[in-house]
Amino acid sequence: MGPLPGLHASPFGALFFKISPDGSQFAVGDGNGKIGIFDMTDLSGHWFTMPHFDAQWADNTRLAVTHGEFGEPSQVSCVNVEHHKAKPEILIENIGGAPAGIAFDDQGNLFTGNGFKTAGPSGTGTIKYFPRSLWQWGMASRTSLDFETQGQLIVDILSASSLGFDDQGNLH
Repeated sequence: MGPLPGLHASPFGALFFKISPDGSQFAVGDGNGKIGIFDMTDLSGHWFTMPHFDAQWADNTRLAVTHGEFGEPSQVSCVNVEHHKAKPEILIENIGGAPAGIAFDDQGNLFTGNGFKTAGPSGTGTIKYFPRSLWQWGMASRTSLDFETQGQLIVDILSASSLGFDDQGNLH
């Protein structure tokens, strides 16, 4: 279709490219602190400033983004992409390390992890689960969830960098 308007990716390339559940738009993280939301058919869209590591669509209007400063606890924030000037809301805080991957299963449950232990108590590769009802309550009440105390441990593996589900519902 052509070049993506305004893309200035980091030397390592874009950090993520995620297609919305209905296939009408996509999100791209440039690796330099900007996230773009674009229409799939004509590449119209906009960029907004937000730190990021990975992202996943919660639905067709909300994008959940993992982010953080190295050496500090990281977070998951959610932004309403229909409102170009919407301020991201912190959904999950106190991830005791670097940001990691993020995924939603087919029931809308959220999975994320500790990308690299810096503060703990979770370690590198700890993946936790947040039931749909819990993270949606957090969004509705504007109450951040605590990764270390409210997330349910799924697995502790080598890396939580890339998370996703296959068509059989298996977390990879």
